[in-house]
Amino acid sequence: MQGEFQGFVFPYTVIPTYRGKGGYAELKRVLNPRWYVAARDGESTSKAAGNAQCFEGAAGFRPGRLELVKVSYELEHYSTGSVRNENTLAIQFVTSFHAAKAWP
Repeated sequence: MQGEFQGFVFPYTVIPTYRGKGGYAELKRVLNPRWYVAARDGESTSKAAGNAQCFEGAAGFRPGRLELVKVSYELEHYSTGSVRNENTLAIQFVTSFHAAKAWP
């Protein structure tokens, strides 16, 4: 489990002071060395940009040591004057490589 919270204050002299805050909490469970599931809930608020709430659920599979296949679904709710919802289904393939020779 992990989480983060941040608060921002930008005092301006010509325009109103900007105040914003945001944070998230995440739960991740490793089922075995190749599979994991995770859930994240987040929120951000500010008078200038409005409020945003987000929930994401994901499952990941490691076919090899350097590869990850991740499937996630994200629900986002925005209230910035007009209320709107966005839903995203994503499939990601992440890989890494190691250079055989260092740069000079």
